[in-house]
Formats: sequence, structure tokens, C-alpha cells
Amino acid sequence: MDKVLSTVLNLDREHTNISYVSQSVAGIAHDMRNVLAPVKMFIDLLSEGSLSDKSMGTLLPTVSEALNQAFALNSKLLKATPESAQAMDVEETIRRATDVLTAGSGVHCSYYSYSDIYTLHMDKLLFERVIQNIVSNSLQAMKGRGSISISICNVINGAELSVCLAAKPYVMISIKDDGPGMPAHVLKRIQTERNNPAGGRGLGLKIVRDILRQVGAFMEIGSAPGLGTRTTLYFPVKTH
Repeated sequence: MDKVLSTVLNLDREHTNISYVSQSVAGIAHDMRNVLAPVKMFIDLLSEGSLSDKSMGTLLPTVSEALNQAFALNSKLLKATPESAQAMDVEETIRRATDVLTAGSGVHCSYYSYSDIYTLHMDKLLFERVIQNIVSNSLQAMKGRGSISISICNVINGAELSVCLAAKPYVMISIKDDGPGMPAHVLKRIQTERNNPAGGRGLGLKIVRDILRQVGAFMEIGSAPGLGTRTTLYFPVKTH
């Protein structure tokens, strides 16, 4: 009986490991599709003869950056250990991550940043994946029309702002789209179902939640029909 029980426990553990690996690979594949979308769009326009010399010059740097990010994601999958945390310019990293997705999409993205934003110390690639998954969800919701505004500011004492935050500094990032928004019941499911969030935002939001949990960050989502969706992120700042 003990041998049978041990076998069952081992099988269950193996099933859990396989499930974890499967989810990780699915997440990488999902993000790879996000960053390669501009490359496909560029190739399609090129083959149709729809690119002017000016458009070519504008899109080529974006396509190059998209390929760089795809190679970085591929390297991440092959590495046995995760990339170490590094000091990061928040606004510059957000712009680079977002511009790859919005270039040629028909959606305008604007940035607002207060001066002297805290420096974040974390895996840059993970940070980019968070931003790109949220922006990608907005692009899908807006179907090529509308705008996204991204604002960045410091929070000196998180505990004074929200009960979920500690009494320490954070960088707050707000990503607001003017898409169709979500009704209350869909928003509630997204906020409460941690494994399989509702709607087309599913896997992208799960990836975001998993990464935020790793780095001790938090996310709030607000939305209403006709009013778009706002996602607010709080990243803890290293104080020493």
C-alpha cells in the first residue's frame, strides 16, 4: 500500500511539474507572438508594395527592436537561471517595450512622467513582458483605433495609498486605453480568477500576475463599458 501511495504521489508531482513547464512555455510563446506581430505586419506591407520610403525608414527601427526582443525571449527560455536584477530607467524601458507593439497599429500612445522617477532594480525582460501584455490587451480591445496613455510617478509611502501596499516607496505606472471597456461582471471575474482570467485578456493577465508576484508588485484594474480600461501597477523600490 505504501508503495502504491508513493507511486501516486510521484505521479502527482510529475503532473504538477509538467503543468508548470507547459504554462511557462505557453507564456513565452504568447509573448513571442506579441513582439513578432510588428515584423509580420512589416513583411505584409512590404509584399503588398504599400510602404513608402518614409514609412520604411520609420518602421525599420521598430522591426529591428522587435527582433531583438524576440531573441531575448528565446535566450530567456534557454537559460537555466533567470537574468539577474539590474538598474532600469523606467520611462525609457516602457517606451521601447510599447513602441514595438503600437508602431503602425493605428493606435496612438502618449507618455506622461514626473521628474526624478525612482530607479527600479529587477529583471528588465520580465518588466517588459508585463508592460507588453497589458498594452497588447488594449490593442486587441481597440481593434486598431483609439489611444493609450501611460503615466509614471513616484509613491513615497504605499501604505497611505492602498491597504495592499507596504509603507515603502513604489513606482506607480498607469496604462489607460479608450477602448470599449468591460462590464462589471467581466471585470469582477478578471480580478478574482487568478488562473484563467475571463475574456480575451486571459493568458496575458495570468503572465502579468505571475511576474508581479515574483517581484512583490501589485496591480489594480478599473473599467466600465464605454469608458475604457485603466491598469495601475505598483513596483516596489529598492531602498538600500
